[in-house]
Amino acid sequence: YDVTNNIAFIMDALSEDRTTSPEGEVVYHRNSVLKGLAQLSTVLKGIRNPGKISKGVLPGLQLQKCIHIAMDAIQNGHKIIEKVAEKKLAGKRTLTVGSEGDMFGGDAEVDAAEEGVDEFWRQWKYYCKVHAEAHAVIESAMIQPIVWAMLTPSFQNQLSNLNSLFCPLLQKFYRSFNHINIARKDEFGFIPAPMSAVVKGSSCDAQVAEAAIQQLVSRISPSSEAFLSKRFVACKQLQQALVLHCADATGFLPMNTELAIYGSSANNFGAEGADLDMCLILPPSYAAVEQDAEKRSQIIERLGDALSKIGMLNVKTRATARIPIVEFKDPLTGFDCDISMKNPLALRNTSLLRLYSDLDSRVRSLAFVVKHWAKARHCNSPIHGTLSSYGFILCVLHFLQNRPVPVIPNLQALPADWTDHIPPHTMRGSSQEWFMHASDGSLCDTYYYTPTNAASFDMLTSFAKRNTETIFELLVEFFRYFAWNFDYKRQVVSIDAIDYTLNGSEPVVWKIDKAEKDGWMQHDRLSIEDPFEKWYDVAHVVKPTQMHHIRKEFLRAFTICSRIVREEEPDSIPGSIS
Repeated sequence: YDVTNNIAFIMDALSEDRTTSPEGEVVYHRNSVLKGLAQLSTVLKGIRNPGKISKGVLPGLQLQKCIHIAMDAIQNGHKIIEKVAEKKLAGKRTLTVGSEGDMFGGDAEVDAAEEGVDEFWRQWKYYCKVHAEAHAVIESAMIQPIVWAMLTPSFQNQLSNLNSLFCPLLQKFYRSFNHINIARKDEFGFIPAPMSAVVKGSSCDAQVAEAAIQQLVSRISPSSEAFLSKRFVACKQLQQALVLHCADATGFLPMNTELAIYGSSANNFGAEGADLDMCLILPPSYAAVEQDAEKRSQIIERLGDALSKIGMLNVKTRATARIPIVEFKDPLTGFDCDISMKNPLALRNTSLLRLYSDLDSRVRSLAFVVKHWAKARHCNSPIHGTLSSYGFILCVLHFLQNRPVPVIPNLQALPADWTDHIPPHTMRGSSQEWFMHASDGSLCDTYYYTPTNAASFDMLTSFAKRNTETIFELLVEFFRYFAWNFDYKRQVVSIDAIDYTLNGSEPVVWKIDKAEKDGWMQHDRLSIEDPFEKWYDVAHVVKPTQMHHIRKEFLRAFTICSRIVREEEPDSIPGSIS
């Protein structure tokens, strides 16, 4: 960047329409400040040299003036933000006027009868955005060595002290640590365990917790072999009955038609009551039929009639859906079933997740505990605006890939000739395996490293064994990661990340890249990239208010787990995670 010119431009933007209040305070135009802060944060990240003196002014001093405006805006925002807290404490009635840009504070309690309440609320939302943008500026300045060196030591101290009073959970600055704790207690009903809380798995309490989790896993997770065997038998019996009926009665299905299981019944993450999801696979000679949307719909309609005639219950066809499907209940097994047509991506996805689950027993165990917790805490209902079980499984896999010592590698990044001597995150293989998307005909690369023999599988399991954390330790760190560490505003949950942070230690997919490439909305809610359908956000169903609930539950769970192994003052956290 041309440092000097850019800083001068931003200074002009920040100072646009500047006025002075009757009390003598400098007041900046709202849009100008927000626009200037956003630009300043971007410029700071791109600075590669300290610039040159312009009109007798050092770039560092001009930069400090820009940041000073941000600091002034933060101070002005304290008055409005703290006034909201005062009104809450005074018991004013609720006025629900949240916005998608505010993960916390969607509901603020202000007196709706008070004169000027609309203007008050507009100021509150404005200063919340200012605090978030100002923090991005300060963070950019602190992590950029060249920028940091441009600032005077005293100004560096000011920024460091101010940054320590930013709450990443509430995305606001506060006057003191006491104000932060008061705000957190007010927002969540409890004071969350700090991000730095130490949870030692070697303590007696942690060992008891690990034993309890092991018992929970054995209770809630079915035997993998028995679970799949029942569903495999049911699938083959249904396949035989359908093919025989259709060959004798209608002839629309050839004798070598197959049904293949996909989803939770086959990926090793399904609970006992999981639906039996199946895919209709026609012989290669019927490829032209599979490519014809109208003929696919006709087959699904006729398949529904056939299922009714062989005794299936509650048959319902959705022949015009993105992926045509027929739903029904098998009276012999009691399974809720569905059959889709031409769904190769689902089969590939199932095989990928199954392989991940086979690499280490902790993968499956942790996923079951997290899904159990999510259901118990009402975080696992897409129809109500929370996350699907599939979404939570991807979160678990993403987390396990990003441990300091990873439990699992990124299978989609490993080359076909990978050996244990090549660190899994240092290179991406050139292998590709393309499948056509069933609904729009687009091509998806579904390649992932597949062990070809016992030795190559042992390499993967040996990789997993390098991490020695217990399920309890992983559970605590999972909650810590999504309560504190994960950057919801800028990052995407992905199990196929290939970009890197500045220090090169952690693969990251950035939201801004997904917005540019796939048109994703920019917000501070959870976003999850599908492993193969890269343009699809698995978490798109999550609503703003429910994201607040999910994040709060992550905090609550982390706080409870951390208190298992260290004494804390009692507060209002009720219940347990089991």
